[in-house]
Amino acid sequence: MNLLQRYNYALNKRPFLTKMATSGTLGAVGDLLCQYLEKKYQISQTNEWNVKRTFNFAAMGAFFSAPILHFHFTKLLPFIAPKKSSMALSKKLIVDQLIVSPIFMAGWFTTINLLDGNGLNRSYEDLKIKFIPTMTAHWKVWPAVNFVNFLFIPIQYQVLFANMVSLFFNSYLSYMHNSYKGDGSVNIQLKKKTLSQTV
Repeated sequence: MNLLQRYNYALNKRPFLTKMATSGTLGAVGDLLCQYLEKKYQISQTNEWNVKRTFNFAAMGAFFSAPILHFHFTKLLPFIAPKKSSMALSKKLIVDQLIVSPIFMAGWFTTINLLDGNGLNRSYEDLKIKFIPTMTAHWKVWPAVNFVNFLFIPIQYQVLFANMVSLFFNSYLSYMHNSYKGDGSVNIQLKKKTLSQTV
């Protein structure tokens, strides 16, 4: 039994738990990739691996993202647009990108801050600084991804497809949550690093 067959077996037997495990694993891997890049480009102030940070991203994937995506892809969107048509695809994309995604992202920043022990005040400050840049990046990626997802991917694999893309977007979210200051300080540091390498 190959890996895909094992995944199909687990998905058929325990679909919700399988999606939680997949989302949690890819959340952790996304943060590990981000920490590696932060150290490589000297964005991080330490060279040590932040275990708690990776654990929290795994928890967010398993207990926040997976349940929402499972309900969103298998219940909400089929209810809103049960038939396959151009109109149904348009409805799904509009609901996904203009309603669910902003709510999801606001909830994500709030929850990750609470999980980190930062409290609601830090969550509010993060939303003021990071929400618009994050949604701007989101809309550069996810409309096209979910166009393919809704049009070509069977519904039982849509969370998996989204998770595979999320591996890279999780790295971006990890950067936004942990390193982005909203004042250009990280960008300046990166430019200095790049300039020093070329001299």
